[in-house]
Amino acid sequence: MLWFMARLAKSARHIGGNMISNRNLAVALGLAGWALTFVVAKSRKESHHLEKKLHKKEVTTWEGEGGNLPPAITHTPNPGMH
Repeated sequence: MLWFMARLAKSARHIGGNMISNRNLAVALGLAGWALTFVVAKSRKESHHLEKKLHKKEVTTWEGEGGNLPPAITHTPNPGMH
C-alpha cells in the first residue's frame, strides 16, 4: 500500500504539465484517507444498527410465541422389543 501511494505521488506531480506541490498532494491524500475512514465507519455503524434491530425483532417474535424452548425429546424403549 505504501509503495502504491509513493508511486501515485510521483506520477501525480506532473498533471497537465503543471507541478503539484508536495503539500497539496499530502492534503489531498489526507482528505482521501479521512473520507475513506468516514465511509467505512458509517457503513459499519449502519450494519451494526440493522443487525441490532433484526435481533430485537426476532426476540420480540420469540417472546410473543411463549418464549420457551420446545420440550426435549426423550427416547423410551419399546416394551415389545428386547
